Parts: sequence; C-alpha cells; structure tokens
Amino acid sequence: MEPIQIPALYCPTVPLISPFVNQTIPKISSWLRNYNLLPESEIIHYQQQGFVHMTSRFYPAISRARLEILSKFYTLLFISDDQLDHVENFRNAEFWREFAGEFMAVVAGQKKYTFQDGNPPLAALTDLWAEMRELSTSSWQAQFQTSLWQMYKAAFWENDNLASGKRISLHEYMTERQYLGAANIATDAIEFAYPYLNLSQEIKTNIQFIRATELCRNTVCWANDLFSLAKELEHGGAHNLVLLLKNSSELNFEEAIDEAVKIHNLDVLEMIMRSKELKATFPLNFEISKYLEALLQIMKGNIDWSINDTTRYYNFLYAGVSSGAKATYEVRAFS
Repeated sequence: MEPIQIPALYCPTVPLISPFVNQTIPKISSWLRNYNLLPESEIIHYQQQGFVHMTSRFYPAISRARLEILSKFYTLLFISDDQLDHVENFRNAEFWREFAGEFMAVVAGQKKYTFQDGNPPLAALTDLWAEMRELSTSSWQAQFQTSLWQMYKAAFWENDNLASGKRISLHEYMTERQYLGAANIATDAIEFAYPYLNLSQEIKTNIQFIRATELCRNTVCWANDLFSLAKELEHGGAHNLVLLLKNSSELNFEEAIDEAVKIHNLDVLEMIMRSKELKATFPLNFEISKYLEALLQIMKGNIDWSINDTTRYYNFLYAGVSSGAKATYEVRAFS
C-alpha cells in the first residue's frame, strides 16, 4: 500500500516539550516491569510508541513528579485499550463491561487491588490513583471520574456497533468521537498538570469555554483519524472520520482526506475565535489564558507526537515528511 498523503494541519502555536521527558522514560519502563503489566518483549514496543513524549508535549510546563504520574496513567489506558481491541476475550461485551466496571470502582474508591490479586492493570491503577488523589482536589476527581465513564460508554458504543455490524452515521460519530478517543481525559488532566489553575464554575459553565474545550478534543481526534488511517484500513475499522466522509458523501479517498483536513482546520479556527470571545468576557484572567494555551499545546502536541515520536501510526506522508522523520521546526523545552 502506498503511503497515505496527509496535507498540513493548521495549529498556530510554537511546539513545546517538557525538559523531563528523557528522565521519565526509564521510570515508566521500570514501572511496567514492577507491576508486570507487559512481557519484557513488549516493553521496548511501548517505549517506541512514545507515550512519555506525548504527555511531555501535551503539558510542557508540568512538574517532573506530575509528568511521571500522567505518563503512567496514559500508558495504562493505552495498554488496556490495545488489549480490549486485540485480545479475543475482551471482545466479549460482558467481559468488556466487567473490566470497565472494576476500573471505575477503583477510581470511585470502592475497590482496591494488590499485586497478589492477579490483576496487574487494576493493581497498578489502585496505587496510581492513590497518588493522583493526594495531588488533586475532590472536585477534580469527581469530574475526572465522569470523564472516564464517558470514555468507557463510548467504547461500549463502538464495540456494540462492531459486534452488530451497525452502520453509524457521520453525525453520530462526530458526537461520540471526543469520548471514544479519550480526548476528554487529556483536557480534564490540564488542571492536574497545572494545579495553580483554579477555574471557577462561572468559567467552566460559560458556553465559550465549553465549546473551546470541545473543539480542542475534536481536532485531536480528527488528526488521529488521519494519522491512524492506514492502521484502520489494515484492521478493517469503520470508526474513522475519513472513512465515514468517503462513504456518506460519495467522495473518493483523496477527497475524503482533504475534507477531514478541512474540518480539522476550521475547528482550529473556531477554537481560536471562541478563545478570543472568552478572554473578552473575562478580561485579564490569568487562569483562562493559561488554560487556553494548554488546549493549544494539546492540539499541537498531538500532531507533533504523531509525526515524530511514535510508532503507533505508520505508512503516511505528512505534508511531504515521512512518518517517523524528524520535523524541521525547532521544538522548545521549558527549563
């Protein structure tokens, strides 16, 4: 199969990365070994997927300790997702829901697992969530739990569609995608990464704030749909913006890719417009400015990670740059 040509994705912000990225990578590998989360042969594979780089790009000004914690959490989510996608037992809807229920019981404080219980992911989650609770507020924990459940409900929706062979509409997909891609987790984690942000309920319920956050999540997912397209085609996936555009709008493959890029870029432009309106409503608000900057870093960091840091996506040419090649721009690090 010829490499998939992906035009440039618009996201007007300087790429940044945490200076702690290289110090954190071996710590995550040790953590994977200590909890027996992966066979030794797969640890290098997960290192190559670059989840520490992803977290370091999403939250470049994060402290070293919080970077390590969020890198562990994201790695655990990706491992669970890969197992649920590819291990035959996990395709069973009852097993799927049981796993999600146990996961949610841990973060709700209803259950605790130890290494002796024989369930390494939930034992790792138990200890990790205890660390996260120590470093966060009860209100943030409640919101994060809600977001995790939204993620799992979207996963059930996808799994049920695949099991039944249901053909979903483009509208259905675009509504669910922010949760299906766990992009809501990435935006909710901003307040964990930067605990000095104390966003009021007045701000969080503002329509511009809600929409700017949603647009950030969507653009991350539209970009992922482009970068993961070869993988989706290889595995016969149907939950992908490009494939749904192609089928619902009678576009050819190249036209569907171009339309997906257009949707991404228009959403970025709307996000910038909403950000300006939010700043005008709350002038000189430090927390809002920092939060909106964090949204842009997630959007940009996702693109740069997909191109430069991970083997998770493959067989694409991004604006003439081979996947996995080093970008020509400067990546700045916080010090």
